[in-house]
Amino acid sequence: MNTLMTSLPALVQQQGRLLLAANVATLGLLMARLLSTSPALQGTPASRGFFAAAILFLSQSHVARATPGSDQAVLALSPEYEGIWADLQELWFLGMQAFTGCVPLLPWLAPAALRSRWPQELLQLLGSVSPNSVKPEMVAAYQGVLVELARANRLCREAMRLQAGEETASHYRMAALEQCLSEP
Repeated sequence: MNTLMTSLPALVQQQGRLLLAANVATLGLLMARLLSTSPALQGTPASRGFFAAAILFLSQSHVARATPGSDQAVLALSPEYEGIWADLQELWFLGMQAFTGCVPLLPWLAPAALRSRWPQELLQLLGSVSPNSVKPEMVAAYQGVLVELARANRLCREAMRLQAGEETASHYRMAALEQCLSEP
C-alpha cells in the first residue's frame, strides 16, 4: 500500500501515464477500503497525498463542452481521457465506487475532499451541462460519491447546498442526494 500511496501523486502529473495512474489509483482505493484501519491510512501525509491524487484522477475525466447551435453545454470527456477512455472507463467507475466506499471508513477523507473543492466543482459541472447529456451510469457514480461525502460531513453538506446541490439533484433525479441535502 505504501508503494501505491507514494507513487500515485507523481504519476497523475506525468504526461502519457494516465492509464498507469488509473490502475494505481483504483488498486490503491480498493486496498484502502479493505485496510481502512491501518495506521498508514489515518491521515498521514502519504495517505493524504494519495487521496488527493486519486481525486485528481477521478475529477478530471469530464468537462462541459459547448455544442454548436445549442444554449447548453454537454458533458464530455476531457481531452486527456478521450483517446484512452475505452481502457480507462471500467477503472474510473471502479475507482469511483472504491472512493465512495472509503469515505465512511476514513473520517478525515470528506474534509479533504471538501478542501480539494471536488464536491463543489462536480455540482458546478453538472449544473452547467444538459442533464440529457449525462449517462445514467455517470449520474449514479456522481450521486454515490456526493451522497457519501454529504453523509460523512456537515460542512460538505453545507457546501453542496451553497452550490445549488438540491436543485442539481432534482434536475438529475438524484433522490438519495436530494434527501440527504434536505436533512439538517
